[in-house]
Amino acid sequence: MTVVPGTAGLGVGDDSGNPEPSGAVEKSLSPAPRVELLTVDGTDYGPYPGLPTAPTRSPYDTYLFTGETAQRIVEDLHRDDCGLTAAFEDDGTLTFTWDATYRGEPGVESVTPDAQGRYAIGGLWPWGNWTEADGTTTQF
Repeated sequence: MTVVPGTAGLGVGDDSGNPEPSGAVEKSLSPAPRVELLTVDGTDYGPYPGLPTAPTRSPYDTYLFTGETAQRIVEDLHRDDCGLTAAFEDDGTLTFTWDATYRGEPGVESVTPDAQGRYAIGGLWPWGNWTEADGTTTQF
């Protein structure tokens, strides 16, 4: 998914047909995505700060994670013997590998970092929102 920044802060033309900026500030139609704190649903792993890639949410959505956070996800993944493992290649590619006990048949999925070094991870397990000890969901 390509994220296109809004035009907030850029001048826009006036209604007279004049293409020159009027000095008015155009407001973005949609707010910028907010970083969410996530956990692997049903575990105490995390929190993992992730940027959503879609405007709506479902448990198997894809989120963008920094390399450091992706490394923490891999370390936590290896705590369980669930049939799913992951490893970083020398070129920075993150490869998830699973056996038939995890998804019914073996498989592999590789993720390369984007231009900002973020990894798009999702669809392999359900995400849950990180909940603080007092029961509040944390977002920032």
